[in-house]
Parts: sequence; C-alpha cells; structure tokens
Amino acid sequence: MKKFLAIFLLSSIAFTACSTIQSEPKRAAMAMAETSCLLFDENIDFTKIGEQTSEIMEKYGYEDNAKIDDYLVSIADTEELNEVSVELRTALETNCGDLLTESGIDAADLAEAIVFE
Repeated sequence: MKKFLAIFLLSSIAFTACSTIQSEPKRAAMAMAETSCLLFDENIDFTKIGEQTSEIMEKYGYEDNAKIDDYLVSIADTEELNEVSVELRTALETNCGDLLTESGIDAADLAEAIVFE
C-alpha cells in the first residue's frame, strides 16, 4: 500500500511539473493575440472571424470575449495587468509579428492599446 501511495504521489508531482496548464495572464494574452492576428491575416475569410474567435476563446477556457474583458477589469491597476500586457506583446510578436510589421503596427503598442484601453 505504501509503495502504491508513493508511486501515485510521485506520478502526481511529475504530472504537475510537466503540465501545460498556463497562468490566467498567459491564457488571456494568448487568446487576445490569436484573435487579434485574425484581423491582419489576408488568408482569413472575414465572415469567419466571429466563428474562429469563438473557437479560440473556448480553446483558452473563455466562454466569450466578454469574459476576458471582465478579467481585465478585475485586475485593473495591478501588476497582473502589466503581466498580461507583456505576455500579449510576446504572443503578438510570435503569432503575427510579420503581419503587424507589414501593416505598420508595433506589437508593443497594440498590446498596450488592447490591455489598457
């Protein structure tokens, strides 16, 4: 029994350490970045953006865009909001940096506008 318990605890620790569960700031930033990038991708059918946005929101655990807005309001004027901004800038640069550059938009400026306005 002790052996089983030890194996269970070790496997639980290993699973937790290797888990890909992301923090709330990172999940929110990734969802916002991916949905923002849709607007700059010429290969995306404009009529499908709403559907794709919903899929992205679900992928990151949000029912809809309003849930992210509620989250941002709940962390206003905190260090966590700054963390979201940094994560968003990084995600924008990673996901659609070239598209933003071609459009003359700076990822940092866009991230700040999305998060703080």
